[in-house]
Order: sequence, then C-alpha cells, then structure tokens
Amino acid sequence: METEQLNRLEENVPGTWFTTDDCIICGICGDIAPESFGPDSTGGYHIVHHQPDSPDAVENAREAQDACPVEAIRCED
Repeated sequence: METEQLNRLEENVPGTWFTTDDCIICGICGDIAPESFGPDSTGGYHIVHHQPDSPDAVENAREAQDACPVEAIRCED
C-alpha cells in the first residue's frame, strides 16, 4: 500500500479509485470508462477525473482496471 501511495498521481480526484505513474497513456481506460478516466492536464498520464458513483460506473472502472496492461489503475476498497 505504501508504494501505491507514492506512485499515486496527484491529479487524480480524491477517492478510492486512482491511477499511478506506471500509466503508459494507452487510452484503454478512457475507452472503457470515459466517465471516470481521461488524460491529465499535461497529457502525460491518464487519471481518475471523476470517481465512479453508480453500479455501472464501478463495473466499467473494474473492466478498465482489468484491461490496463501495466496495472496502473488501483482501488482502495
């Protein structure tokens, strides 16, 4: 957990879902769950711009997490 906190991108909105600096900007998360994931202000990473707040949004976020090729999507639940 401590390592995850160190790698957590600061631009993620507060909440249980976040992305880490392992992100390679593949865009899969934004394709699967655009309501929650998208590029940061620099375009250097994808971040959580809106915490999943419905069952469908959580399902999409979990699908994006499973599809992430570098495991850069995390959830503290």
